[in-house]
Amino acid sequence: MNTTKLRKLLGAALLLGVLGLTGCGGGGAGSSSTKGSGGTATALYTTAPSAVTVATGMTETYTIAGGTAPYTASSSNPGVVTVSVSGSTMTVTSVATGTVNIVVHDAAGASVTIAVTVGSSGSVTALYTTAPSAVTINTGGTAAYSIAGGSAPYTAASSNPAVAAVTVSNQTMNITGIVPGTASIVVHDTTGTAVTIAVTVANSAGASLYTTAPVAITIAATGASGAQTYTIGGGTAPYNVTSDNTNVATASVTGSTMTITGVADGKANILVRDATGTASVTIAVNVATGSGFTVIGSGSWTVSGGGLGCNTTNPSPYSVYFINGGVAPYTVSSSSPLVGTIIGVGTAAAPLATPTGAKSVSLASWTVASGGYFVVAWPNANNNCASGAASFKVIDSTGLLPASTPTFTVTYTP
Repeated sequence: MNTTKLRKLLGAALLLGVLGLTGCGGGGAGSSSTKGSGGTATALYTTAPSAVTVATGMTETYTIAGGTAPYTASSSNPGVVTVSVSGSTMTVTSVATGTVNIVVHDAAGASVTIAVTVGSSGSVTALYTTAPSAVTINTGGTAAYSIAGGSAPYTAASSNPAVAAVTVSNQTMNITGIVPGTASIVVHDTTGTAVTIAVTVANSAGASLYTTAPVAITIAATGASGAQTYTIGGGTAPYNVTSDNTNVATASVTGSTMTITGVADGKANILVRDATGTASVTIAVNVATGSGFTVIGSGSWTVSGGGLGCNTTNPSPYSVYFINGGVAPYTVSSSSPLVGTIIGVGTAAAPLATPTGAKSVSLASWTVASGGYFVVAWPNANNNCASGAASFKVIDSTGLLPASTPTFTVTYTP
């Protein structure tokens, strides 16, 4: 006979015995009581023992009697144990490892306390999932599994989210196939215990060949540093990629990952085929002409102190850097904003007004030959009043980096 059934039988026997007593006083935790047929008072009580040990994910039911109905119950930590009452039945559910107190009240304010321990004395079930150790999912398909045991709440992560994505909601885990490939899904509980699932994502039946590369791309002729990677899916693996002008751009494929590398200025077409040879996708590649993707300019300032070079009223010295090549819009960040902070990024078609706090020169009147520019200032408004150097990271809209990295230096003399 299991523990829950035994407790219920003992509780029922206890309830009958107590209700059959006459001439005996009750010893409840509060002043409220129920009068028996002989005029005796029965104190508030529950069939749950004063101390309970359960595993996570378990639900136990107990009877409340005596005192003055209706009854209520509360948990000192619902994150570990939850409790509900319906009439004279109390339901206790363990959620995570830990210890809590369940306090039962009657309508007159009398109470009974039950100490609940979850997951001790070897009662914790080991972390597990209903997913097998290795699963295969089609692209676009989702498989749902349950997580239990261990110590909730649970988390899961994918080693390759571009191939297989995973989400967890309470005890349900969903794995979704994105593109063909392999990934490992690792499930953790709060103690750090882990379970790993090997996932293979296969092509969905009838899915058309595709690639995440746009139909036309611009890259720099900078060798490996200018290489761009994309995903191939659909069709029938394995895949094949070729370039019609390897002097300008080369292409290679590993599994479902395609890499396109710029070699020299010019244009080339990359042809992607599946194993049947009948499905294909063409990508037009333009390798940046002239000087490629570069940034021109440098800033070097000597700032004197005496209160004039380190306050919010003194105009900030600034430098302008010109961007050649690449594909606008551009993103620019500073390695040290307290030395050189970005106060504006523009393009040839959209010049900036003079930045607030910069010297009174209209940037709108400047001529930008191609690409764009960005403005860097020494941020004396921050009262940093210090010498230093900063470098800048410039990225174009395709994710390319320029061939060189500009700098900005400040020498401050008090």
